[in-house]
Amino acid sequence: MNLAVSLLPLIVAATGWHYLFYSRAVKVLEDLETRELHLRRVLCRRINGGLFIVLGVLTFCGTQSLRPALFVFVWLAVMAILALIIVLAIVDLRLTSKLARSQPGGPDQ
Repeated sequence: MNLAVSLLPLIVAATGWHYLFYSRAVKVLEDLETRELHLRRVLCRRINGGLFIVLGVLTFCGTQSLRPALFVFVWLAVMAILALIIVLAIVDLRLTSKLARSQPGGPDQ
């Protein structure tokens, strides 16, 4: 099997692991936003990190599966998880734009 195909799932899972446990980007915003928004942002990012880990595992399973039915099921699950990751990223962007609008000197002022 191609080395790049085997390393991609590991890199994706490692990215999710880092995003889930070691990302400090949310801590910077803790003092700038309300507690409710901050908890929502933390939850959104943690779910996203967990989805990246699952995405890495499913990508590995998808590249190793030999049965056609399993192959199709795994790659449909990969597409669904990618869609969820995109939705959560959009939620995070909306929270960030809401924060920027509420700050003095923000984009609307």
